[in-house]
Amino acid sequence: MTTRYFTGIGGLIGLMAIPAGAAAPLPASDLPVPHHQHQSYPLPNETAQDVRTLVLDDQDRVWAATRGGLFEMPADRSGWRQIAADKLSGPLFDLALDASGSLWIAAWNGLHKLNGPSCSRIAGLETPVRALACAPELIVTGGPAGFHRLRDNSLESWDPGSTRYLNRIRAAPDGTLWFATGMGLFQFRDGHGRYLTPDFDLLSANVRDVAPGPAGETWVATLGGVLRFHHDRLRQQFGPDDGLPSADVRSVTLAPDGSIWAGTASGAARFNGDHWSVRQGRRWLMDNEVRHIDFDSAGAAWVATRNGVSRLNTTNLTLAAKADHFDSILRARHIRPPGIVEKCRLRIPGDLTTWTPEDDDNDGGYTALYLAMASYRYAATRDPGALAAAQRAFATLEFLQHITSTDGFVARTVIPADWRTMHDPNVVLSEEAWAGEWADDPRNKRVPVRWRPSADGRWL
Repeated sequence: MTTRYFTGIGGLIGLMAIPAGAAAPLPASDLPVPHHQHQSYPLPNETAQDVRTLVLDDQDRVWAATRGGLFEMPADRSGWRQIAADKLSGPLFDLALDASGSLWIAAWNGLHKLNGPSCSRIAGLETPVRALACAPELIVTGGPAGFHRLRDNSLESWDPGSTRYLNRIRAAPDGTLWFATGMGLFQFRDGHGRYLTPDFDLLSANVRDVAPGPAGETWVATLGGVLRFHHDRLRQQFGPDDGLPSADVRSVTLAPDGSIWAGTASGAARFNGDHWSVRQGRRWLMDNEVRHIDFDSAGAAWVATRNGVSRLNTTNLTLAAKADHFDSILRARHIRPPGIVEKCRLRIPGDLTTWTPEDDDNDGGYTALYLAMASYRYAATRDPGALAAAQRAFATLEFLQHITSTDGFVARTVIPADWRTMHDPNVVLSEEAWAGEWADDPRNKRVPVRWRPSADGRWL
């Protein structure tokens, strides 16, 4: 490994030796391109992390319904705070905002309304409310005990004709109510209800969510994929063969830009009218089981998962700005004395405040690659910061040679002498143990002393 990266460094020395006063090359066009980001927002405890749904209001506050109650994230993103813990301490199932901005909460113990700092439970409805929708001048709820309508503070029970195996209720702008149920898709319009299930070969009768759209469009999330209706007739079906990460779809949402977002058991997917793009894994989500998605005023997607909340946003950055972004991350968590570029470890996955440095026997190689990057950047831009970064990286590689007190043997990495946890620690293996390791890896070498102290005793 040392030969390879020092061969590379030899080629870079001439590149770095360009006189500082030499004329800079003509800059190429650096046009902004999309840059995708993920910010994680873990909630304070295990029950709160189990997020069932979320909604954003017109002030860009995020409201999260969880197994442990209601939580709010203010627009400044300063952190979650629990709301009305005395009344909403148990599991919540659904949220909806009415035209006045009041938040309605479907809870284990009934229907609640949050208006400013005041939270009140609607009298006469103390049974679990599984789903709700805010229609024009009307609140509609459903649960295992039946359906109710609330108008002008007057609560009445009613029977729309739908099963009580309910997942969601959605209200279209024209007043149509859509019921996503475990036994099919139910529509209530002009005082009459009907199942649309017999009208088509539904991928699955288990309907999880509905997203009424403009011009007669309706999108439906099912256990068998995503369906697109136009004027109540099925027009398209989407499954894993079409680009979804899973046929087990939990939610569907229309984004402000007209795209469709689906939350599945294996990640989130966005449909731009032509193809699906997928976000999954801890790089993009707090958990792959996505329950619901909503959007803030900047168009960023907020994703409710089984294990916290994620925000996915896209900004336009030039190549130079994108390089600055990643270099700032590297300098914050991936460079340790005496200038080694390396990996890091998170004690809590997804929580960047818990990072700790981590040695690797390829640290010298990583530092050499950083030297190459900074050198080429300086050659192209004459940025003094890039020159300083390249010089620091080269000095670190020189250090890795000098620290061995030899004429040419280069250390793969160094760690402070007081570290007690490192990769490949010194260990004396029994004949039996060594035979097992050698049998598993014939290229393995029996080296009991891998870490050696430096002459000054400061490093291993």
